[in-house]
Amino acid sequence: MSDSKLSLDELRENLRRMQAFIDNSPTAAFMKDAAGRYVYCNSRMQSMFYTPVGGLEGKTDFEWLPEYLASQMWTLDQSVLTSGETHENMQSIPAAEGGESHWLVFRFPFTSSTGEKFVGGVAADVTQLKEMQERLESLTLTDELTGLNNRRGFLRLAEARMQLSRRTGEKLLIVFGDLDELKLINDNYGHETGNEAIRGAAQVFKETIRQTDVISRWGGDEFVVLIGQGDTETEEIVLKRLRERVDQFNKAAERRFSLSISLGCSAVDLDSGQTLDEMITHADAAMYEDKAKKKKKKGNGDR
Repeated sequence: MSDSKLSLDELRENLRRMQAFIDNSPTAAFMKDAAGRYVYCNSRMQSMFYTPVGGLEGKTDFEWLPEYLASQMWTLDQSVLTSGETHENMQSIPAAEGGESHWLVFRFPFTSSTGEKFVGGVAADVTQLKEMQERLESLTLTDELTGLNNRRGFLRLAEARMQLSRRTGEKLLIVFGDLDELKLINDNYGHETGNEAIRGAAQVFKETIRQTDVISRWGGDEFVVLIGQGDTETEEIVLKRLRERVDQFNKAAERRFSLSISLGCSAVDLDSGQTLDEMITHADAAMYEDKAKKKKKKGNGDR
């Protein structure tokens, strides 16, 4: 066998090895020409999409993917070709069983020996990592004791709700609640009973406020709520409803403590230029007025 024949056999074997290497890679791999037609894709692409990809060569994404997804692919591919740079993005793909899979995709441009431009890409399945990040994110936004939003979670959701209200014209109220005499409950009955009181206050808010409103344990024994104000709802009506719910809570079961929450309410003026923190401060001040009235009433009753 001649040296040239041996070299050709070696080349073919190298190509077969390279093909096997790419097909068995845990990453999806593809090549497209400048018109968006597939030149090559490996078998791992089968698991990236909910549609079988057999026979993709010569086809564009618009021939087999939903239009919104194909448009995303086209825009990303053209950006790579135009800039001449490698792009990295997170791509969410609908899964056959519902939900989504998530892939970290690297797209890069290259030019063949004949001067033809292509987009190459590799993608790694990061669905488990993405889901773990979302769970961790949820933990950082949720109060462990009550299951309500914590301060960080409230600020994020409240800002989004306020942006929506600016578009819809919906009126909003902020309620600030403070659990009365929590220290006394802790001192007399222990911190677990104090935690029970905090959970009881959270229950009162959850049972009174609509699911579309934003409730939070602001910190310690404090609660902040952002409420959509209906046409017939005033600050007085909202506070009256909460106080009635507190009474119902106390009558529902025998406990070592009687739940009491001082409440303040303030209308949200979206055109005032005030920050959310400033709006909360107004409701907080109204809450302290309520607490002062309770203390004065209690003091008068003791004499």
